[in-house]
Amino acid sequence: MGVFVLPSDEEMDDVIDEIRAKNERVLRCKMVYARKYESVVCDDGQIRDRFLKWKGRWAAVDTGEVKSLDTCWSTFRR
Repeated sequence: MGVFVLPSDEEMDDVIDEIRAKNERVLRCKMVYARKYESVVCDDGQIRDRFLKWKGRWAAVDTGEVKSLDTCWSTFRR
């Protein structure tokens, strides 16, 4: 769908060097998928769920987070 660009090896090395210089960590992430349904009234009067589409989101895996250190407030800087 063209919603992202794969970085080159040089760009990844630059990002890793910045993270190490600031003594920060990168949290593990994974793609989470869910099925979206809609309720439809059939000819016989029963309400059935009909598959509509897949929805996905990119989520951080919280097993590597340190409590009170890795929070959403420390992630988004102003």
